[in-house]
Amino acid sequence: MANNHIISIEKPAKLSVNLGRIEFSFIDCNEKHYFASEDISVLILSHHTISLSAAVAKELSLAGSVIIYAGDNYMPVGVTLPVGQNVEGARKPHLQAKHIANLQKYCIIFYKKSYNIIIA
Repeated sequence: MANNHIISIEKPAKLSVNLGRIEFSFIDCNEKHYFASEDISVLILSHHTISLSAAVAKELSLAGSVIIYAGDNYMPVGVTLPVGQNVEGARKPHLQAKHIANLQKYCIIFYKKSYNIIIA
C-alpha cells in the first residue's frame, strides 16, 4: 500500500531512477535518499538547480504522482499531471461532489426541521 508522501525539495538536487526507486542526490551535502515512486503522491520542486531525468518523470507519472514546479516566491509556475494512470485520483472529484451534494441535502433538511420552514 502506498504511503502518499508529499515531498518538497528546496535545495540543489539531482533526481534519477535507481533499481525502480527514485534517488534524491543532494549536491551540497552529498546525501542520497530513496523513495519508491508509488509512495510519492506530490513532488514539489522549489529550487532552480534541481535536475531530473525523463525516466523520473515517467516513473512518477506511471505511479499517479503530480510534479509541481515552484518559482522564486514558492508559488506554482508549472504542473505535470499523470494521464490516465491514476484511476482513484480520477474518481476523487466525483466522490467529493457526491459527498458535498449529500451534505447540502442534510443541511437543507436540518434547516427545515430547525426553523419549520417549508420549501416547495
